[in-house]
Amino acid sequence: MTPSEELEIDAHILKASMLKTTSNGYRALQSLLMHGNLLSYAFGGDYSIFVNFTRVLNHIRLEFHFVPFALELKPDAKLIYRQNMMTYRPQEPIEQPRPYNKESSSHVGKNDHRDDDRGWVKTRTN
Repeated sequence: MTPSEELEIDAHILKASMLKTTSNGYRALQSLLMHGNLLSYAFGGDYSIFVNFTRVLNHIRLEFHFVPFALELKPDAKLIYRQNMMTYRPQEPIEQPRPYNKESSSHVGKNDHRDDDRGWVKTRTN
């Protein structure tokens, strides 16, 4: 992977994260992409913020794994992200439901109007 491709992938990941550019999470994601690992102390020792950061990584489908007191990108995480998230895949056509056709449907006895037949209501009232 060339450096320009890697920068393109990094920019796409940062944009997909939807983090504010001034937030600690954005800077942590930049550091993770640059170095490949991130210590849990990057968030001031607050482990709950670190766990919330991993939720962002799961949301953008960036593959990582935990190591003691840190997390680390998997070796081919950027390539996998590029294949799964950045490549254009045309959508499969959605099958539209057929329009209702009154003549094609089966109307068993509903369209038969016989004047000589009294029907069940008239027989019950007698």
